[in-house]
Amino acid sequence: MENDELTPLNAHDGDQKDKHLKEIGCGTAACKNVVEYAPEGKLAVLYWSWFAAKAILLVILVILPFIFYTPSEISSLWYTPIMGIVAASLPSGGAPIAGGIVFLPVLTLNGIHASQAVAFSAATQMIGCGVLAPMNWWVAKPGIFIYKVIPVALIFGMMGTFVALLCVPLSARTPPIDVIFQDLFSSMSKLQSTDAIHMLRGAVNATVTDVPEEQMTGGDEGVDLCFAVFCVILSIYVIHGLVHDHLVEQNEEYKYTKNSVVAYAAASFVGGLITGWIGIGIEKVLFVMLTSYDKCNINRACITSISIVGWISTFAFVIHMWLLKDVPVMFWVCGLSGVHIGAMIGPTINKWIGSRNVMIVFVIFLIVDAAYKFYALGKEWTSEV
Repeated sequence: MENDELTPLNAHDGDQKDKHLKEIGCGTAACKNVVEYAPEGKLAVLYWSWFAAKAILLVILVILPFIFYTPSEISSLWYTPIMGIVAASLPSGGAPIAGGIVFLPVLTLNGIHASQAVAFSAATQMIGCGVLAPMNWWVAKPGIFIYKVIPVALIFGMMGTFVALLCVPLSARTPPIDVIFQDLFSSMSKLQSTDAIHMLRGAVNATVTDVPEEQMTGGDEGVDLCFAVFCVILSIYVIHGLVHDHLVEQNEEYKYTKNSVVAYAAASFVGGLITGWIGIGIEKVLFVMLTSYDKCNINRACITSISIVGWISTFAFVIHMWLLKDVPVMFWVCGLSGVHIGAMIGPTINKWIGSRNVMIVFVIFLIVDAAYKFYALGKEWTSEV
């Protein structure tokens, strides 16, 4: 490399940036949005402020479990921070894969009911995909987001999630919607401020041993089957794209038309349904739409889709926490520090190994998850026969 050759991290002047972009063959607006330069001016202040905030938040999240739980309880969940690191590093690193792709199989393998694993995914993705990952990318590359698709995706994605969780749930444990709201209104009519504090403490202090036995196994075969089938379909699509290189090379802009709004509204509703059922899904549906329907850059499609599933998960978390009451809070609190670490190292992983290798790791997770779920379902059905 010559001494005067520009790199994305030292080109500050506008003319220098244009020269550098031309040299690397980056002429489209979509390509320019994903090339990273060192932060300048107000953006530099935001960048370092966010860096300091992340450091403080990490300390808080590491200490938090020790405030509410005993060392023996925390040690029994030693794997949750590791699970959080792996689950959060992939989406923040540019893979269109929310943490549920890791959470659901790992938690069910450790005896947690699938519907509780879905609730855990919503709670964790609210933080990892809804706050940490998008902020990490936004302070470095604000142009990486495809902003025009976000409102449509959020509105119709939330509608789909509401329908999936309360109107047509896959889990046999979910009570009828009229019973859920009757209980809610009954609780609200009797609720006082001291009751609210007591309920919050009860949720935080609940351990896995407080979960009734009938909630630990059975009743969620539909969730598992939907999860496995979805993983297979998406892995086929991504493998096809990697083989033909069109996912790695494409860089077209998002086309905002009436037809595209209708298409993304329908896709987001379906994605919201899947997210409500298995904890993930809308990010994959939107990724497929953005990369096949509009041929967008895969980094932009990934980060936009992951942020949307995080914001949809916030809506799902509210339903799980206050209506369905099935969030395993102790697991969540113990795993948040790992989620934060994973979200911090994800962009670095993306730089080190590249978009193509991130997608290969993504496919491996999909195949492993699908294989495990089909094996578990087959074993369960065989034992019943």
